[in-house]
Amino acid sequence: MDTMDDAFDIIGITEDFDSFLVMVALKMGWPLQDMVYSKQKVIADRPRLKQLKNAHLTELYSLYKEELVLYSYARLKFERLKRETPYFAEVLRGFRHLQAAHEESARPEVLHIDPEAGILPGQLDRAHSLAVDQWRAARNGTFP
Repeated sequence: MDTMDDAFDIIGITEDFDSFLVMVALKMGWPLQDMVYSKQKVIADRPRLKQLKNAHLTELYSLYKEELVLYSYARLKFERLKRETPYFAEVLRGFRHLQAAHEESARPEVLHIDPEAGILPGQLDRAHSLAVDQWRAARNGTFP
């Protein structure tokens, strides 16, 4: 686990892919519009863990015991990183609107944000910019 801490600035998990992309954008200073994606290889009818028999689950857990420990550690670390990143929730909310627009029209520049979401269209770039500034300051040990 120490090696993972030393080797990686960001660790993400598949279930929270949008948050991972936002974290990468903040770390690298990239525009959120460049992070939207098209889903590939989505398997809608694959069995869920809840649908597997206990015997199968027990066997899977024994086979992947070490990977599950690593996954749990990575998940906790990523959740902590999200909590500690200023403006993360707001930027993630804005990214999800961009992603939804991309999925609807395949044109990420088309953006319709509901004011109830907490960020108005003109505020997304500002929130992203503030989050990038805060991220860089935290990484450098200086705070604006």
